[in-house]
Amino acid sequence: MSRKLWQSSVAGVAMSAMVLAGGLWGAGVAAADESTADTAADTAAAGGTGSAGGAAEEDPDYPSANTVTAGDIKITRSVVGSDAIKAGEEVTFRTQIRTTGEPATVLQITEMFPEGFQYVDGTARVRSAPLEGGSQEWDDDIMPFTDADANALEVPTDGWPLTSNGEGVTYEATYLVPDDASGGDLFESKATVTLDIDPDEENVDEVNETVSGVWVEVGRRSAADVMQTGSATLGFDGDTGSVVLDDPAEFVSEVVVKIIDSQS
Repeated sequence: MSRKLWQSSVAGVAMSAMVLAGGLWGAGVAAADESTADTAADTAAAGGTGSAGGAAEEDPDYPSANTVTAGDIKITRSVVGSDAIKAGEEVTFRTQIRTTGEPATVLQITEMFPEGFQYVDGTARVRSAPLEGGSQEWDDDIMPFTDADANALEVPTDGWPLTSNGEGVTYEATYLVPDDASGGDLFESKATVTLDIDPDEENVDEVNETVSGVWVEVGRRSAADVMQTGSATLGFDGDTGSVVLDDPAEFVSEVVVKIIDSQS
């Protein structure tokens, strides 16, 4: 490379570094200001429990909810809140079972969660309506069995009733997204519901219905995320954001030095 082109390259990188420093510094200030504001409205807009609001229009090939129907019974599995998740954060899945016909009983729910996800202890809960109809409060005293090798969570029951005049059964559990998940990664979850479709008979008439094709996507990292966690792509160890905020000029200087060293 000629000296003139080399100088232009260094100047261009330096200018880019200055723009990046200014952008990260601005993002840092905005993030700091926002941390002191009331974020209740943002939470509501994101759908309540979702980890990352502002998701783009859902991809029909990777829906965040799906339903299967078996006779009069309908089973819906969905992501609670936004389906745009972030690495290291939490996501909640919901499974709802209803009937419009004859009574049935939910004997067990088995969740197949994505590989690398971890069940958050104490988050499993169920809401089922009494036989005479009406509402029932959430029952948080659920003790699921986790088979980490199979990425499965089994929830045995004493027999949750399904009636056409009730709300049905709703089950939820929360999982921790792996820290090493990358932006754009897609994860599928499933649930199998074991039912007794004729609870009036002495013998159990057991059937299994599986709902699959429920997806979440790891969102891309924003400038604020990069500022908080550092940037390996720039060759800096530790918190790059702190370097920018503490001394933007020093940050730019270090970038230029690294470029000069790489060209020598």
